[in-house]
Order: sequence, then C-alpha cells, then structure tokens
Amino acid sequence: MAEDNLGPSAPLFGVARRSAAPPNSFRTWQYVLILFVLIIGALYAAPNLFQPDPALQIRPTGDDVVFTSDRLAQLREALGQGGVNVIGADIDDGVGLIRVDSDASQLKAREIANGLLGASGDFVVALNRASTTPQWLQDIGGRPMSLGLDLSGGVHFLLQVDMDKYLDSVVRSAQEGIEDKLRSERIRPVRNIDWLVGRDIQVAFRDDAQREAALEVLTDYDDFQVREIDIDGN
Repeated sequence: MAEDNLGPSAPLFGVARRSAAPPNSFRTWQYVLILFVLIIGALYAAPNLFQPDPALQIRPTGDDVVFTSDRLAQLREALGQGGVNVIGADIDDGVGLIRVDSDASQLKAREIANGLLGASGDFVVALNRASTTPQWLQDIGGRPMSLGLDLSGGVHFLLQVDMDKYLDSVVRSAQEGIEDKLRSERIRPVRNIDWLVGRDIQVAFRDDAQREAALEVLTDYDDFQVREIDIDGN
C-alpha cells in the first residue's frame, strides 16, 4: 500500500494529481487570476507614462490675500505678450497653477510673474510640475511614482529676505545696544520720550554736555546718520 501511495496518481497535499496534464501547466482559473493581476498592475503603473508639465505655482502669502481669476487672466495675458506658450491654467483652493510647454518657458514665465506679482510681496511664485495623469485614472487612485531628489533632478530652493522686517530688527537691536552703552558709561538720557520713531532712534538729554558725552561713546554706530535736534526742549 505504501508503494501505491507513492505512485504517479498519489495526491500531493490532499490535491489529486492530473496525470494527463503536461508539465508546468495550470488550471483555467489560475490563468485568469494571473491575467487579472497583470491587468491591475499595468493599470496602476500607467500614470508613470504621463510625464508632468513644467508649471508655475502662485500662492498667496497671507490669509487676507486672494489669487483671483482676474489676476490669473492678467498673468496669462502678460505671459502671452512675453512669448511664453501657456498650455493650461487653473486655480485650486486659492493656489494658481499655470502650465507651460518647456523648462525654458517655465524660467521665463517665472521672471514675468515675479515682475507682475512678486513685487508687492502678496504672492510667492515657485517652479513646480503639474500632473498630466487622466482624470479617470486619478478617480480610481492611480498616481505616478514619487521620485526621490536623486531621480527627479534635485530641488530648486529660493530664499528671500523680508527687508522691511530685517531693517526693523536692525534698528531695534541698535536701540537696545545704545541704551546698554549709555548705561555702562553712566550717561542718563531722558526717559519720557519714545526712543523709536519708525526707523529713527531718538535719544533725548537734559543738556548739551550729556549729548556731547553720548556722541563720544557712540562712535561704533557708523551705519547710522547722526543728527542733533531739539525735542520738547531737550
């Protein structure tokens, strides 16, 4: 009986052998399952065939600023006059997206957009890539593979200085330094006058002698223009 169980027709893991089937063959449902898996895999890999368009992203810098359709139309007109071929533009959740036909057009479009919108400081114009995956693929969850920076060509990072805030901080820091310097030299300015008026530092003294002494110890502040004036009799 043991020899019979080890024969060609002996079941393997409880599944009867098909002695008439050729080697490496499968049942029909198995072929159907393999075909189904291949179709699903090809379907969700398809978004990688659609290369993204070069684009500009226009984002407001504050909650009180809105990128409207009128601004978008104005920008499209300026880009057209500048020789930039715009292939699409829309606004999504307050953020504008303008598609162009090439990387060279993208760089030129950024210069025009910065000249039109960036000067006010209300908008940030950034380089971006806009998806071209068909909507029906997006509806079923199809998205292109996210590439790392080494595969996508690196990252463009633009750092800009807010000059108004920078100058205000410089003046405020200088005011604190002047106050500490005068205190260390035992020079007592008048306290009931505001030191900061815009970006001017006003230090009031009770007499000319105190003012002259202050001028002698504040020689390190050569980045500022010093003027002698009278304020409220001081």
